[in-house]
Amino acid sequence: MISDIKKFKIEDCRPGFLGHWIFYMIGALNDVKEFKKEKINVCFDNENFTIIQKQTFEILKNRINVVPKDENFIFIPAVKTRTSLWSYFKKINYEIIFEKIKPESIKNYIFFFKLLFKKIFLNDDAFIEKKYFIFLRKLFSEEIKDLNIQGFDKIFIKREGSEKNDGNVADGKLKRRQILNENEIANVVTKFGYKVIQLENYDLKDKIKIFFNAKSIMGANGGGMAFLFMSKPGTKYIEIAPKEPHQWIDHYKQMSKLFQFKFYRYDDVKKVDEFDNMIVDPEKFKIYLKNII
Repeated sequence: MISDIKKFKIEDCRPGFLGHWIFYMIGALNDVKEFKKEKINVCFDNENFTIIQKQTFEILKNRINVVPKDENFIFIPAVKTRTSLWSYFKKINYEIIFEKIKPESIKNYIFFFKLLFKKIFLNDDAFIEKKYFIFLRKLFSEEIKDLNIQGFDKIFIKREGSEKNDGNVADGKLKRRQILNENEIANVVTKFGYKVIQLENYDLKDKIKIFFNAKSIMGANGGGMAFLFMSKPGTKYIEIAPKEPHQWIDHYKQMSKLFQFKFYRYDDVKKVDEFDNMIVDPEKFKIYLKNII
């Protein structure tokens, strides 16, 4: 039964980004007490829905009814990330900092505190409360009756071209966190038995099934990894990212701990620009894989 009185508007949080849509907006349904008891009406500020949004509505059709927006709604805030101050302190290279500080130079002390401020307050490292990952896992598991799919035991996810996908247009089709020599790396991983896939070629339901069935998942840190919350305990997750990214995204590391995945981060890469695009040395990566697979 759908309530004829209540309509819930989920706060817009750049739904063109896949991770934002799943984590911050669909995750917000966890904070609607009525959602736990009945099918609810939901509306959005931006009604120009992406393919991924439309496919989400189809999967959740027994739980939500998407209706036109008007002035009569109950506002539901998007999920917010929480900053972990301790994580900032862990990332500071104190040895380098104190090498620059000399007791006789006040300028060096000023340098230290400016750097400390930048590391703590201007970094984008954040985490999502685990209850939202648990909620999303339960929600999609209940609404997709058959989660089985064959042929995706070990997958390498390509990001090349992800900026052109209709479901990920919020950044103006700008490349972010891509391996610029991805085809070379794809050739390496296929020799280790990995299937190279591009998530844009699969609908949302199949994306979720792929993550549910995969035993080993590898690729650059990106929004496509959002469905890691569907993976099973013991899944091996190998993330590729620069050592000093402009934007720390530790959601997948956090998920790995929560759901007992085997987490690996390969960061011996050459960062080429401010958007964390990178080049990975194929020979070095091959040696790395031999040691962990």
